[in-house]
Amino acid sequence: MSKPEIIILDNNRTFRQCLKYLFAVEDIASVIAEASNGIEFMDILIKNKPDIVLMGISHDPKNGTEIIKRALQFMPDLKIIVLSMFVNEEYQRGMIELGVKGFLQKSTYLEEFEKAIYIVTKGENYFFNIRHS
Repeated sequence: MSKPEIIILDNNRTFRQCLKYLFAVEDIASVIAEASNGIEFMDILIKNKPDIVLMGISHDPKNGTEIIKRALQFMPDLKIIVLSMFVNEEYQRGMIELGVKGFLQKSTYLEEFEKAIYIVTKGENYFFNIRHS
């Protein structure tokens, strides 16, 4: 199986660059594009067809949900994994209802990112279990 192609959306440039570097070094995925906000992201999404989007929304959850809704309207089969600094069951339920396929804490280990990407690429859902954080 070829490496999944990923778009990273996060307002923190250093975080995006670190993920991109780690995914390349560990041969986990190919980051085909990155964006710092929803406007950049939608422009990039129109031009690319990623296997997965890693989307950080902890800085503005309300805006993040709007971005998710627009992205899934444009590309209904898009696989989105939400990255957040905070995790609770209610928040995860809301993300599931929106149609995201995965949820991870930003502070999780690289192996957890790899596992989530692999599972979501196969068409399954992956939601970080807050009881084991």
